[in-house]
Amino acid sequence: MTQRLTDLENVLRDLAQRCPIEAAAIVTMRGQMVCSLLTTSTPERAMSAMAASIQSIGERVGRELGAGRPKTIIIDGSAKSVILTGFGSMILVGTAPVNAAIALIKFELQNAIEKIRAILGE
Repeated sequence: MTQRLTDLENVLRDLAQRCPIEAAAIVTMRGQMVCSLLTTSTPERAMSAMAASIQSIGERVGRELGAGRPKTIIIDGSAKSVILTGFGSMILVGTAPVNAAIALIKFELQNAIEKIRAILGE
């Protein structure tokens, strides 16, 4: 495992300790998993492909409606919330309980993105 990958995984672990995130992943805009802290029952390939699709659709909707690129896409499900934040050519995905403080999670996701950018040299 490269040092860069270890550093990215440490960012995800730190994120999970700082806010009520149940799982987190860094995915490329093309749907490839970079690294994750997912449960063993979560299919990584399917999750990364769906995250990239959702981000792409969100960007298209934003463009078509003149809203610009979405900062955050939130799926407010009945069992949990899914939060996607695109940055550069990557997407940071997190899942949280339905009663979680989304504002805190969004704040911590932005902090994690800054750390990820520094690791990736963006």
